[in-house]
Amino acid sequence: EESEDLWPKALDLLKQMDRDGVKPDGFCYSSAINCCGAEGRWEEACKLIETMKKGGPKSRPNKVAYTSAISACGRAGQASKALELFQNMREDGLVADRVAYNALFSALRVSEDADKAYELWGEICGTRSTGSSMSTARAIASPDIITLTDCIATLSRAGYTRKMDEVFRQAVERGIVLKGNDLDSHCEVDLSGLPFPVA
Repeated sequence: EESEDLWPKALDLLKQMDRDGVKPDGFCYSSAINCCGAEGRWEEACKLIETMKKGGPKSRPNKVAYTSAISACGRAGQASKALELFQNMREDGLVADRVAYNALFSALRVSEDADKAYELWGEICGTRSTGSSMSTARAIASPDIITLTDCIATLSRAGYTRKMDEVFRQAVERGIVLKGNDLDSHCEVDLSGLPFPVA
């Protein structure tokens, strides 16, 4: 027996709250956006962000809501919409953290946008500006193994070997990978525990 979709129930619950005179807050909307995104309903997730923008201070889109909507778009291969949401979040004065960046890197991997992934890697590392007033990214967020995996996988699919080498070198310098090597030879590298694209 197939389970019933949960996203319509989440939307119905928001409507019911409104009918009952209870104004949904950011947490309610974020939960509904998560539900929509988990079931591939990226358009509904984006509509909820727009609804939040029209609401009062307590229902304005927060970082969690934006990140959930970015993830929803990413899973559906809607990288351009994910990028738009990411920019909207920053325009709303919300600082992008590592979770938000990783949601966007995942979206770029799904849509195979290697050029933007490389550009975004430079932004989060503080080595390149995307011209979007995000020069403070380095102080706020820093890449981790998830960021690296999605970036390398995207570059690999495009055949960008030199850019892959550059990203990997920067990841080693930052201590994200290959922090130490206790093997018998300096030519050997322990790849156990590394994600496949990185290995």
